[in-house]
Amino acid sequence: MRSRRKILFATVGALATVVAFAGCSATPTTAATNGKVSITVAGLIPGSTKEAVAAFNARVTAFEKANPNITLKSEEYQWTGPTFATQLAGGTLPDVFNVPFTDSKALIQKGQLADITSLVKALPYANKFNQNVLSEAENAGKIYGLPYGPYAMGLSYNRALFTKAGLDPNKPPTTWAEVEQDAKIISTKLPGVAATCR
Repeated sequence: MRSRRKILFATVGALATVVAFAGCSATPTTAATNGKVSITVAGLIPGSTKEAVAAFNARVTAFEKANPNITLKSEEYQWTGPTFATQLAGGTLPDVFNVPFTDSKALIQKGQLADITSLVKALPYANKFNQNVLSEAENAGKIYGLPYGPYAMGLSYNRALFTKAGLDPNKPPTTWAEVEQDAKIISTKLPGVAATCR
């Protein structure tokens, strides 16, 4: 039997989650001679509610109806640092699973993710992915993952405090060096007022 390719879901620290195919593993694909394939998916985290299980099972049913040659088997799974590398190396991960997005580049470089460029480009919404997020699962023009659930981080500042310290609230800091500089100015001009960055 041919080697199994795994699908990888990843998440960029605090930025996003990605879906990608992991490279060859030790576990063979469950494929019958009639062309039918069975894959395992990490659909739910341990302890999911009955409602979450029912919603996921409904999606599985819809997928299998649209893809009659593919059978999905759901497994509970949650990424953990101490076990992930061992499970990946041992081929014991489900075919579809989650990892931190920050791991995707390293996995691509180690040859542990499969090239899914043609599959992604065949999607009717392929051109709608945020390229800034998708790039974390790309290498040399090839796609090894799909982002989902992205969100951005931001920095808030107190406009009134800026004004009191003589800073222009319409020109907030745009680099960490400027944040530090403005915090020092606020601290010097307004003793006793905490200028913290979070």
